[in-house]
Amino acid sequence: MIRYAVLLVTFLSLFWLPWQYSVVFMLIASTFFPLSGILFGVLFDVLYAPLGFVGLPLGIVWGATASLVGFGLSRFISARIMSA
Repeated sequence: MIRYAVLLVTFLSLFWLPWQYSVVFMLIASTFFPLSGILFGVLFDVLYAPLGFVGLPLGIVWGATASLVGFGLSRFISARIMSA
């Protein structure tokens, strides 16, 4: 249940909190659901990228980084739980 609450808080933080908090919540959510980092990164870019922006989409980059960290953490946590 807490996993879904973290996803909901992360989604709502994109609308109501500053972007720094959204990135932290995205990192936390990607430990539970690793692909959520990319999805929230895309949503972040859609919401906050100015019109005509041609540079590097930082939300997607941060989301992909969060997803990679999430995959690593979830495998590490599941391996530690199984070995204990």
